[in-house]
This record gives sequence, C-alpha cells and structure tokens, in this order.
Amino acid sequence: MEGSVSNHINKLGYWSSIIFTFTGILYAVSMGVLLSKYTIPNYVNLEQYLLAVDKRFIDFYSFSQVFAFLSSLLFIVIVCTIHECVDHSSKIFSRVSICFGIGFMLLSCINYFVQFSIVRLTISNGSTQNLENFIQFNPKSFMFAINMLGWSLFLGLSCLFLGIIFKGKGINLGIRVSMYSTGMFCLIGFVGFVLDNKFFLFIFQIGMTIGLTTSAILLSIVFKKRLRE
Repeated sequence: MEGSVSNHINKLGYWSSIIFTFTGILYAVSMGVLLSKYTIPNYVNLEQYLLAVDKRFIDFYSFSQVFAFLSSLLFIVIVCTIHECVDHSSKIFSRVSICFGIGFMLLSCINYFVQFSIVRLTISNGSTQNLENFIQFNPKSFMFAINMLGWSLFLGLSCLFLGIIFKGKGINLGIRVSMYSTGMFCLIGFVGFVLDNKFFLFIFQIGMTIGLTTSAILLSIVFKKRLRE
C-alpha cells in the first residue's frame, strides 16, 4: 500500500485488523470449549438433532457464532480501509475485492443472524415446524449452503483480488502470499462443497483459518507502521 491518507483511516484499519484477529481467536476458543463439553451431533434429521442437543448447547453455540458474525463485518471494514490506502492504479482490484467482500459479509451475516436469533429462539420455544432447512448443522440445508457460498467463493475471490494489491518484498510479500493462500483454500472449499468432498472441506477450514488470521496480523502491523510515519 502506497497511498497517503489521514491517520483516522490508518487507525480504522489497525483496530479493525486487531479486533478481527481477536474475534477469530475467541470463536476458535469458544468452539474448542463447546467441543470439550459436547459431541457435535451427526445430523440425520430434525427430530434426531433436537434429541441430541440441549438448550445449553444451543445457547453456547449461538454465543460462538456472534464472534463469526462480527468477523464478517470487520472483514469488509478492513477491505475498505485498504482501498483508501492504495494508489490509483490498484483501486480497480480493491473495488472488485470490496464487491466480493460485500457478498461474503451479507451471506455469512444472514446465516449467523438466523442461527443465533430465529433458530435458537424457535428451538427454545419448542416450535420446530419447517425449521430443518434453516439449521446450519444440517449439511443439506439452505442456510449451510449460503454460508459456504460466502466463506468459500466470495471470500476467496475477495482475498485473491486483495493479494494483487500488495507488491514488493518484506511484509507486503507476506500479505500477498497469505491472501493468495486464503483465496486458494477458499476455492478448494467451494469445489469440495459442490463435490461433497470431505477432505477438500477439511483442508479449506484449516488453510482458510490460518491464512486469514495471518493476513489480519500482518495488516495490523502495516497500519501501525503507517500511523508512526
């Protein structure tokens, strides 16, 4: 990034990168705690799922999803701050990244909001009619599909176009590699979902998490340096 911008944009980029990193860590920690206390049910049908989980499981899982919801919002803030910092010749790539990033944000936020609001409240109230297609744990549900579309295709394309922006060596090279890696792992996840390939999906989850977290940490360092200049 070479553009000269005001400090408030650099501060926004720095803090959004930092908070994004922490929300990702908190999501991982909360899911780790959940897995240590509960066995994630293998979804067969709605009746079996409701028998396998209790209110505490639903509430704790919903709590974890709030962090993923916030991460989706913060991602688009990061992309927009990057757009403000790049030179004019690179803004076409950042604009395309923003477009795909908005798609990712909308799809993932819709899913998480539905999960920790409507799904949680409906299960708590005991009214589960027509709920099956809205439960994310159901791998054949509509909500699972749109969430995967956001986290695989749209996030992947957004990261690939972001990677083009960062030229040169040093930390820019690190960001470029991490963005490209994240994008490629996301596209692997997209193919894995369409082909129902569990190995591809596993690789996607690990690679995307590491790549995205690394990118956010490196970006926070870049924005911090810009604040000191």
